[in-house]
Amino acid sequence: MRGTIRGIVSASDALATVPNACLPGLEQPTVLSSLDASYDPWALAAGPEMLYVGIGLSSSDVIGSVGIFGIVPGKAPQMIVAADGYESGPIFVAGGQLICRGYLDDPKAVGLVVEVRDLLTGAAEALVDPWGTWMVSDMAGNAAGDVFWAATNFDAQHFTLSRWRKGKTAQVFAQSSNASELFADNGAVYWRDIDAAQNVTFFAYNLKSGKQTTMRKSAWANDILPELRGIDDQALYFADVLTDAGGTVQGNEPVVAWSKTPGKGPLQAYADLTDVQRLFVVDSTHLYWVAQAAQDRLMRIAKHGNAAPEQVAQQDGHWVTAVATDACNVYWATENPPQVWVRRR
Repeated sequence: MRGTIRGIVSASDALATVPNACLPGLEQPTVLSSLDASYDPWALAAGPEMLYVGIGLSSSDVIGSVGIFGIVPGKAPQMIVAADGYESGPIFVAGGQLICRGYLDDPKAVGLVVEVRDLLTGAAEALVDPWGTWMVSDMAGNAAGDVFWAATNFDAQHFTLSRWRKGKTAQVFAQSSNASELFADNGAVYWRDIDAAQNVTFFAYNLKSGKQTTMRKSAWANDILPELRGIDDQALYFADVLTDAGGTVQGNEPVVAWSKTPGKGPLQAYADLTDVQRLFVVDSTHLYWVAQAAQDRLMRIAKHGNAAPEQVAQQDGHWVTAVATDACNVYWATENPPQVWVRRR
């Protein structure tokens, strides 16, 4: 089932700009774009032609989305998706598509859906869950063009996981007690489930065989909540959350790389990564994060070997709100003032 996306701006010459991935210089943090003072950058995604920024309003009197903007060096940010086409949360570029969460404009239903925009043609679609569960809680995409999402009905009594590819009808491939933390590659989609007894299970669904496999299982106990933060070709990356008796986050267990091969388990523990905020990015060589204790510092560590963490940038009291990488650069957004920064990886 498909609906109509509100807020999608017409395809324009912004989609035909020169790729910005490998600019000269940039060995030091550099401002890529300064945003309107009322804006609050929520999310970043690096595309082949531009950097995409999901933006909300920073005013305490008005809370809402401004939209998704495209940034090209030397040009003013250009709106790609207008306010009512972008609800909030992360944005992704995968398989030649810009993926975000937005509102459905449909006389039969109102809710949060996955919105997909083809980066070549600008064509856009709203992906509606086949079971009519109108609240999308998480989403992911892969390089092959598959889009995945978890959705629930309004009283959160059940979750479904669905898969869509351009030209095909969306299909439910799994059901869940409480699905979140979706990640996908060309071979599988991964997610976390928490059942009524607070058992935490991480599943993998093989896209070729249709087989669902348990990757890791544990109880949410002793104030430790397992969390999946990212994936790469070989591993899943966990940063389990430590809480106090009231549920307030106190920090994390060390980040652990966990083999994608079922039953193999942990590959490597990163003993120095024990204060990882939710901003966490995995690329081909490094793990990037922002610490709870110092949210104005962007850090990274090499995935392999025994290297120590290194500081990518310190923003002197301005919180880092989003992080993304591409083949050459790392990008991050800050608030107050709202800016987008870049540095060579």
